[in-house]
Amino acid sequence: MDVKIYPGFAQGEVNCPYSKSIMHRALICASLASGLSVINNVTLSDDIIATIDCLRVFGADIKIAGNQIIVRGIKEGKNKNEVLEVNESASTLRFLIPISTLFFDKVVFKGKKSLFRRPLVVYEEVFRKQKLKFVEEDDQLTVSGKLKSGDYLLNGNCSSQFFSGLLFYLPLLPESSTITIRKPYYSQGYVALTIDILKKFGIEIIKKTKYELHIPGNQTYKPTTINNEIDYSHLAFWLGLATMNGNLVCNQVDGDSKQPDFKIIRILQNANVRISRIGRSLLCEKSTYLLDNLGIDNQPDLGPILACIASQSQGKVTLTGVKRLVSKESNRLNAVCNNLKNLNIEVTRFSLDKIMIHPGKVKALAPLDSYSDHRIFMAFAILATISENPVIIKNYECIQKSYPNFLKDLAQLQIKFEYIN
Repeated sequence: MDVKIYPGFAQGEVNCPYSKSIMHRALICASLASGLSVINNVTLSDDIIATIDCLRVFGADIKIAGNQIIVRGIKEGKNKNEVLEVNESASTLRFLIPISTLFFDKVVFKGKKSLFRRPLVVYEEVFRKQKLKFVEEDDQLTVSGKLKSGDYLLNGNCSSQFFSGLLFYLPLLPESSTITIRKPYYSQGYVALTIDILKKFGIEIIKKTKYELHIPGNQTYKPTTINNEIDYSHLAFWLGLATMNGNLVCNQVDGDSKQPDFKIIRILQNANVRISRIGRSLLCEKSTYLLDNLGIDNQPDLGPILACIASQSQGKVTLTGVKRLVSKESNRLNAVCNNLKNLNIEVTRFSLDKIMIHPGKVKALAPLDSYSDHRIFMAFAILATISENPVIIKNYECIQKSYPNFLKDLAQLQIKFEYIN
């Protein structure tokens, strides 16, 4: 189903959903701990449900109680063949591939074809090197054999999810391991987030250098209680809305976070956006601003909304690191460029890794495609609010992946829209 969004000035208060990144990691750690763990501040989405469903197959007892999830860890491995449904969640798939080898002789991961078009070459090379089975098909992956401890040499220009998957798994093996990372090393913040959550569950990862991680073996996950934070990649949409076209109070925003997308606050402040703190809330007001040229290598999820914000900057904005947008739920680089052009915004593509956005008046020249990508839909729904005319965006259902209540929250901020069959 499509949505028609009408121009309008946004005002009011918004509560962001809680962090998907932290939730995935906490659920996995809690499931690997022997005993009862509690995760407070929960937002359910398709991706989180996929992780919960898979961990239940592993043997974890997971109960959802309002705003809380209670996890009793896996008692023992089932040591048999199993099928895990991962839907379209890359985090679920990439985090669980190594761990699955500990619990099952063979496992088949099934999901949407769009997920399995995203690269898994890092794990493929690891499995091949250890002479283990790793067979990719259109909508599934089959792995068998147990990964071994040892020295892992990985390229740093891949998704951090591969590093995190190994960091969940390797501490459980009898012997120690080392992960050495080749330059360039992107998304370091997400690896640091994994290490921080592992520490909360009693797992030690020793950072010898920026590019070398030592993982002591024979460790045990310990149950704990963890309080989730809001999702700063989602906060970016509301800050972008206020920056371009609103006066919003965003609630439950802490003064610091290890989430890499927390950087959105500093990016906007540096551009002279009016943001002030009121306790644990941020007041963000429509501003005249000038964005710096930005690299998004370490915060690729901010790419789509930053491109939209750049369209209203006081000067041209160059975004680098945009090749990291290519292999997401969609080719986000193409999606961003195509949708901006359909909103009368000029984009110059210098290379696969560099674009320039020429600010201008927003006007819908054609319906926009969400490309079935949650971040593309949400970013352009925000930009649509300042269009000279209503904007149609196709396939709104993709927001179920991460932020099911996005349109409901948008309506509460006085933005009108209608569903179109």
